[in-house]
Amino acid sequence: MQFTECRNNGLLSRMLSKYILIFLSVSDKLLLWCRHIMSHAYKGEGRWNMHYELYIDLLFLENFMMDSLLLLVLNRVLKCKSNWQRIFLGGGLGSGMMCLGIVVGIPGVFQLIFFHGIVSSCMLITGLRIRTKAQFIKAYILLYLCAVFMGGMMTAFRPYLRYISLFYGTAVGTAFLFVKCWKLLRKISGKEQVRCEVTLYWNERKMSVMALMDTGNLLCDPVSGDPVSILDHEFYEKFREQQQKEGSVLRDTEPKMRYIPYQSISGTGVIKIFRIEKMCVSMDGEKWIEKPLIGISEGTISEKQEYQLILNHDYLNI
Repeated sequence: MQFTECRNNGLLSRMLSKYILIFLSVSDKLLLWCRHIMSHAYKGEGRWNMHYELYIDLLFLENFMMDSLLLLVLNRVLKCKSNWQRIFLGGGLGSGMMCLGIVVGIPGVFQLIFFHGIVSSCMLITGLRIRTKAQFIKAYILLYLCAVFMGGMMTAFRPYLRYISLFYGTAVGTAFLFVKCWKLLRKISGKEQVRCEVTLYWNERKMSVMALMDTGNLLCDPVSGDPVSILDHEFYEKFREQQQKEGSVLRDTEPKMRYIPYQSISGTGVIKIFRIEKMCVSMDGEKWIEKPLIGISEGTISEKQEYQLILNHDYLNI
């Protein structure tokens, strides 16, 4: 009988502990709700007025870390190839502008425009190497998708984290999870395309482009058998015009062009190719290719100008 009574007492104590935890959790949520109500109250007869103290240095550091983390995620997802200095500069600019807006006290709808329009745009343009309008719109949408995803996950885990270091550790883990989920969705939808930055070198000149690694580009030179990568015609002409304005293009430094036949879904034809000195492919490190062949496309290879070069299939496993 004594053993049964002790066991019942233990069960009762566990049940009481459980209900106490539930009560504390509910009371905590009620307290937050009451604070929210009181924060919107104003001075008057029989009314409450709540006062907040804001430490601008802590606010700046917190937003700097979160903005930089968001830019790191977008840089990985969009493959912008931005360096750490630019990412942290963008995070610092976004956090600084937000603190400035709070100190100045921008009213009403102008606050919404300033924080979500001007600050976000300046942060993206500064922190990421965005070159086109379409890429900016995509980055802007993904910025808020990632922020909502991270905010929801961190809010869910916040009651279980007693130390602020664990809170920010959860933010880093959530950012990593967002990148993995994005890649998985892209793979499931069949839209995963490997893009990277490529730098072309010839005759003491350098051209940096965004490249698409395409399994369908099997073009090879019939004479040497070397693979041929396709460069956008309009981008190449704009580069030449810029070089001419700077006075760096001479007749004897122009690449020697020749024609080779090609076959595609749309039909057959000939394409101009030339050989350059070297090519650097920046993907999981720098990979150098000596004396590759480059072909000039007849038209635009990307309607949205998301890439300017189509790498040959043979370069996928370099």
